[in-house]
Amino acid sequence: MVQTRQSLTTRKSHFKASTALVMTIALAAVSLVGLGIFFKLGAAPEERQDKISKELEMKIAQLYVQAQAFREQNKMDEAIGCMKQAVELLENDKSTDRLPLVSAYIGLSDMYRSTGKTDSGEPEVKRAKEIILKDHQEENALTCAILHREGLYKYIHKDYLAAEEYFQQSLTCSSSTISSLSAETSDDLLWLAHVYLAPGMNNPEKALRCLRQVEEVSNAVERPSHMISVQKLQGMAYLAMKRYAEAEEKLLASQQLTERLFTDANHPQRVHIKKLLEQVRAAKSAK
Repeated sequence: MVQTRQSLTTRKSHFKASTALVMTIALAAVSLVGLGIFFKLGAAPEERQDKISKELEMKIAQLYVQAQAFREQNKMDEAIGCMKQAVELLENDKSTDRLPLVSAYIGLSDMYRSTGKTDSGEPEVKRAKEIILKDHQEENALTCAILHREGLYKYIHKDYLAAEEYFQQSLTCSSSTISSLSAETSDDLLWLAHVYLAPGMNNPEKALRCLRQVEEVSNAVERPSHMISVQKLQGMAYLAMKRYAEAEEKLLASQQLTERLFTDANHPQRVHIKKLLEQVRAAKSAK
């Protein structure tokens, strides 16, 4: 494990932004990590004396389910309220196991960020990091989740060099603690591609290398959201390189998959891809 206390400590930032992809990546990651914590089965009673109680586990799990249901109904204030309740219950718990609280703070941060409330969401990640450091739990997979979210906030704040550093740390962390072929590593690679295509970075070749790695472990059936992003970002990279035919091919593939997944013509992904195609075709015509 290469993560250290120093690798988890960087500058603060204060801007506001959000994307649909961020929300998708964030909620999926917390659901997997959080529910994994809350449903550890088969432990002997003496091994669980320092763990949260079964009763509290069930309360927290119910709040997670309610938060997800409210999110699907676009009732984000109610969803955030559920996550705040989970944090409060776990803060008041007297057990020595603080990892469920770390997961709840991450989930609350994700909820805030998905509604554009980054000023409220960022401190929750900081609090999660403080607990990990205080309890010497840097080897835990939640460290990877924290690093990834710090990278997201840096990207939102347009601090692309810092974002690249965090995503690289998260990628290394995920590869060593989870799997070199996991959804988490794919998310890090996708966001590194975003970073390399960002203004001031302008490195489409690096972006394409990241995307090829994601392509190797993703497909349109198992990970359609990843494939939409891969093809769209590949189109953006080829556009930056003025390779318009390849850009159009990738964007058309992404558009077809997006239209199958999202029936609403005004879905942000569909709108973005449509605009990119228009940009590519205008550039081709101008040649």
